[in-house]
Amino acid sequence: DLLESVISLPGGLLYNIGIPITILVINKIKNKKGLVRLVDGTSFVEKDRKTSVLKYSTLLGIIHT
Repeated sequence: DLLESVISLPGGLLYNIGIPITILVINKIKNKKGLVRLVDGTSFVEKDRKTSVLKYSTLLGIIHT
C-alpha cells in the first residue's frame, strides 16, 4: 500500500510529446492506508500556442489538493 496519489495531466507538457501524462505519487509512510487520491490536473494547465504550460504555483496547488 505505497500508492498515495494518481495525478493526470494533459498532453503537450513535454516538447514534441502530445500524449497525456500520469504521475504516480509513492509514499512509504502513508497516513491513510487503503486510500488513493485521484487528481484531474487537466484544468490546472494553461494552453500556450503549441504547448501546454504548468506553472510552479499551479503545481503547488495540485500537490496540496
